[in-house]
Amino acid sequence: MNKKIHELLKIKNNETTIFTNKVLKMIDDYINELEAYKYNLDRDYLRLEEQIKELNK
Repeated sequence: MNKKIHELLKIKNNETTIFTNKVLKMIDDYINELEAYKYNLDRDYLRLEEQIKELNK
């Protein structure tokens, strides 16, 4: 499991919340989906940027 996820789940007084492996897996899967979505947005942005450059030539 991603170390960042575990760090984010800590409570300020150093007690940690108890999450089942299923919930942690769901959180990890959701993060992976968001990263894939961001990757696609970045790729589309770069493609559109190239098209704008071509139009401005």
